[in-house]
Amino acid sequence: MKKVILSADGPMAVYLVPDQVAENLEEYCGEFRHWMWKNPNGRKLLTTGSFRNSRPGWWNSWAAVWKNRRRNTGITRRLIFEVNMLSALFCGAGVVLILYWLISTVSIGSVAFTNVLLGVGAVCVIAGILERRFGQLPGILTFKKFFLPVLIAALAGFAVLETLIFVNAAREDDSPADYVLVLGAGLRGDQPSLTLTERLDAALERDTGGIFVVSGGQGPNEAIPEAEAMARYLMEHGIPEERILKEDQSTSTMENLRYSREIIERQSGREVSALRVKIISSDFHAFRIRMLARRAGYGQVSVSGAKTPAMAAPSCYIREVFALVKSFLLDH
Repeated sequence: MKKVILSADGPMAVYLVPDQVAENLEEYCGEFRHWMWKNPNGRKLLTTGSFRNSRPGWWNSWAAVWKNRRRNTGITRRLIFEVNMLSALFCGAGVVLILYWLISTVSIGSVAFTNVLLGVGAVCVIAGILERRFGQLPGILTFKKFFLPVLIAALAGFAVLETLIFVNAAREDDSPADYVLVLGAGLRGDQPSLTLTERLDAALERDTGGIFVVSGGQGPNEAIPEAEAMARYLMEHGIPEERILKEDQSTSTMENLRYSREIIERQSGREVSALRVKIISSDFHAFRIRMLARRAGYGQVSVSGAKTPAMAAPSCYIREVFALVKSFLLDH
């Protein structure tokens, strides 16, 4: 490496340049743009502008470099600060997501969507490391000019939707209903998951004498349909079998509502829009349920939310944003 003083369209600066570049500097005229080198302190410097001539003016006095030292140092420090901050944000977000996955898996077992968060966390950490190592390269700088605004806009949209979900989260509702529709939330073998147990307990606490409709099909790694496990749980807690209707074919929230509507109308002999229906689900689910219930033809519908377990809440609320977008676009 050789120390050379280069003058571009802007201020002059001192760089450490590979020997072959210093020896054949004239061959790089017009192409020597945005190269990145290391100064004696190990900090990275980025040239700006292109070197368009090969006259002895390339080589300037140390006095000229000293005269421009403050400007050069400020540009370098600002660039280093921006790269380090972005790297720290990516790495910090990734570490938080990975720690959440680890703690939630150890404390309550695997929760839906946590594996996705683990993957996102790993990508964030890798991106942070790469940003710190290569963030000053010209191609990366150009990419970030387009990528970062898109990322910021996406995060802003995510924050708006998350706010709507949180503000409209369901609370306790003890109003009477002709039918109480309890939506499934996964099984562990043949036993209700923690989230589903919270929903069933909420249905029992707010029982006003209506007919229970338990809705949920059989998913992967589930020994029986969710509706069957839910009916067993209610009967174990004192609800007679004749007060329970089972819908065991659905695989999504929209199917929960549609298939349950058919059962309710067949059992009651009336349109569901003329009946009082209370839907029991998790608190984060309420905003989407209200939207889908209107599309499915429910009239006098209320949503009562079961509290989401604290350790599962981050995963559930994040996942709900994507589910809301999918339902808005596709579930009609």
